Formats: sequence, structure tokens, C-alpha cells
Amino acid sequence: YRVVQARRAKEDRLKEEEEELRGKVDSINNAMKTHISVHGKGGATFREVVEDFANHNSIPFHPKIGSNSMKDGKVIFMFGDTQIYLEANVVFTYKGNEWKPISLSDLMMMA
Repeated sequence: YRVVQARRAKEDRLKEEEEELRGKVDSINNAMKTHISVHGKGGATFREVVEDFANHNSIPFHPKIGSNSMKDGKVIFMFGDTQIYLEANVVFTYKGNEWKPISLSDLMMMA
């Protein structure tokens, strides 16, 4: 009985995680679809995808102005109140004393 109960609990937990991930993927796909319909192009740059994702979620997105507005020659952006930069289709955010990769959904939770 306990084995069956544990298995059902695990299945329920996995189902919840799958639904959560599906929601995150849908949000990113919606941002990409919005970009394609607005810009009329089939190929979007990663910056455009991130910008559309921010706009779709009503989060301010703009290049940082002033000192420390570049990281290794790359533009630092403000995603809400969070500093980010983009490299090779990866978003990096400044946490602690270092830059770390972050998913768009996790970034949205920080903004």
C-alpha cells in the first residue's frame, strides 16, 4: 500500500512540474510568435526574443546607460530592475559578485 501511495505522490508531483514547464515554454513561444507577427520576419535575434518576452510580460527592457554599461564588450540591459547581458543565446544576470546564466522564466520572477 505504501509503495502505491508513494508512486502516486511522485506521479502527481511530476505532473505538476510538467504543467509548470509547459506554461514556461508556452510563454516563451508566445513571445516568439508576437515577434514574428509584429516584425513580419521568420528569424528573430535572441535580443528581440528577450525584448518581446519582456514586453509580453509588461517588464521594462532597455540598455543600461552610464558607467558599467558594458560587460566584456557586450551591452548590459536592464530587465526590470535586474542587470543582464546576452551571449550566445544565453541570458546572464549579476548575482552576488559574478555573472550567472539564468532562464527567462526565472528572470521574470526576479523582475
